[in-house]
Formats: sequence, C-alpha cells, structure tokens
Amino acid sequence: MIDIFTGYYTYKNIATINKYEIMINADTLEDVKYHFHDDFFSSFDWTKEPKESIEYYYAERAKQIRDDYDYVILMYSGGSDSHNVLETFINNNIFLDEICSSISYKGSGLIIGDALNHEILGVGGAKEKAERIKHENTIYRLYDITDYTLNRWNNTNDCSLWSINSRPPGGRILDLGVDRWTQLHESGKKICFVWANQKPIIKIYEDNYYFTFSDNLNTNRPFRESLIRDNAVDEQFYHWPNIQSANIIIKQCHMIKNLLEKIGSRIFLIKKYGKVDEDTVRNLELWSGEVYRIGSTPSSKLRFGGNEMKELIYPRWKKSDYIPIAKETTSVFLNKQEQWFWNSNSEAAKKYLDIIHGYSNEVKDIWKNGNISLDNNEFIKFMKVLQTKRYYLQ
Repeated sequence: MIDIFTGYYTYKNIATINKYEIMINADTLEDVKYHFHDDFFSSFDWTKEPKESIEYYYAERAKQIRDDYDYVILMYSGGSDSHNVLETFINNNIFLDEICSSISYKGSGLIIGDALNHEILGVGGAKEKAERIKHENTIYRLYDITDYTLNRWNNTNDCSLWSINSRPPGGRILDLGVDRWTQLHESGKKICFVWANQKPIIKIYEDNYYFTFSDNLNTNRPFRESLIRDNAVDEQFYHWPNIQSANIIIKQCHMIKNLLEKIGSRIFLIKKYGKVDEDTVRNLELWSGEVYRIGSTPSSKLRFGGNEMKELIYPRWKKSDYIPIAKETTSVFLNKQEQWFWNSNSEAAKKYLDIIHGYSNEVKDIWKNGNISLDNNEFIKFMKVLQTKRYYLQ
C-alpha cells in the first residue's frame, strides 16, 4: 500500500515509498518517477498568483493545524524555516502547546564547537529566541538525543531504513520516551508534530518558469519516516497535500518569479549565449545540462537559496537575528551536527558506520554523487535527488 502522505516512487513494476528499494534495483534514472500527490497539486492553476499576502497564507495554515489537532508541537531548530512558523503562530495569537528543540549536549559536552548545540543553546540561538517570544503557557522542551541515538543504532541491523542519519527521524518521535507525548497519545488526543523544511526551487526552461517537488527530504531527513498513526501525525508546514500549503507554495513561487523577471535580461542572455564569465554568473547550476536552476542567480547581489530568498518569502526574517554556524554536510551520512557521534568511539557508532558502508555498497552507482573516505571505508557523499512532474508558472 502506497503511503498517501510521503510521496512514492515507481520503477517498472515497483511502486514504493522506500527510495532504497529503488536504488538497489534501478539501472537507469530515466525509468524512475517520483510522485508527490500529483493529482491533488495538478488541480490548481499554477499560472495564477494567489491574491492575498504570503503572511495571510502562513496564518491560514497555522489556523488549520490548530483546528485539526488537540495538541500541537513545533519541532524547532531556530533556522529561518521553523522560526517563520513560530512567528506565524505567535503573531496571529494561535496557541502552540509545545516548542521542541533537539540537542546532543550529553554526547558532546559542548556548546561552542558543536554545530547542533550552538544553534540551539548559543547566544541568539533557538532556545533564547523561543523563550523570548513564546506564549506564556507554551512549553519549551529541550530533547537530548544522545541516549536515543546510541540505543537506536545498537538495536538495528537494517540498512534499508528510510532515514540514514544518526538523529531521530519524524516517524519515531513517539519512541523518544517523552512521558507527556506518550500519555497524550494513549489518551486519544490528536497530536501534530509540525516540521518546517524545504524552500521552493524555481527553474527556467525554454523561457518558462516552473516548480517541482523534490525528494530531497525523503533521502535522509524526517519526512521519509513521517509518522502516520491514528491520532498522531508529522506534518510538513510548507509542503503538505492540502489547500493551505498549496496556496503557500504557489504564492512563494510567484513571489520569486516576479523578482527574477526584474533581472530577466541577465538570465535570458545566459540562456542565449550559454557560457558566461564567472564574475557575471555566481554559482549558476545547470540541471541535466539544459535547465537553469535558479537556486543561484546570475547576480552578485541576488543569490537565491541564501539570505535574499529568506527575506523575500519570510518577510520578518532578519539576518542579524541569526548566529553564523558552520553546518556544511560532509555527506548525507556524516553531518557536522552529528560530530559528537563519530567522536564517541561507541559500539553504536561503529555499527552505524558498518551499516551505511553496506548501504553504500548495495546502492547502484548511478545513484551516487561522489564518495567520501573514513577509516579506510568509502561512503556515499550525496545521493541523486529526483523531482516530480513540472508545474508551470507561465
């Protein structure tokens, strides 16, 4: 049975939500399709910009979540995506029952020098921001993932897990040992864990702007193990199959397109003449050799994916409100925010490395995007990302 929330893959006679199953079977990328509620999102006219402000649509989404659930928990990193959700609830006086941030202080004993803990516990970090603006009766919870992570990887041999990183994925959130959550779940209360990931990527192809959903979150982030139980659900605030989220995505896309059209002459010159001086084009990516991916735009003053996009789609976002943290990903498996785990020299860490080494060996080469060496073993650096059908904005 295909999970209706997380999206799914098709390859020949295989239909599955498990990307690993595809990656050990598919010999070519061309025959693999990623589907994310194609019928639902195709029912909208993507060429028409929703008429209300983006903040109106954020508020509508927050109200809908509040109306649908008895207990709402925001999984909060303090980054631009989750902070926009927090401010949406607060500024519209929509009550959040809890704000929860994950740390690994027990594992590393560090704040400065630990990317995850610094982001949450550092001066100007998530804890300080949440406690400053949250509603009086909202619980702010720090959840230390150290014991959970060690126990998880001590007790599994399965390299086909949806989420191959050391932090708790969404679908296991009720297994974390938080008594309050367990009691609420057992009492029949409807619980929502709200996640905030993924900004829109706009592309230009043959003078048309379009958007696609990406399976990036399905590769190794919480979306892949989304929790769907009778009365507890993980919901992505922005990318979710309902009208409120659809309005957010389409509005964001048109906001980006409208701005890009103002610098359109630069973009179309690049399309017409192909290669351009590197000083003119900063970090321009070619998608499949033909599609210009506007994740980085041809202007030193406007680079989407960075602060300019945040300022555009999150109107209250200010660069000065955030502490700079080095969070670069060494690979999809070895993330800087999990450095404490690699340093632990624990049996769990050794087992984890064995599991993902096996994973790297079993996945077909066409899915691998680079390798990384650690302790004389080769691991996948990044994995190929798939997109859904195109939704044309014009």
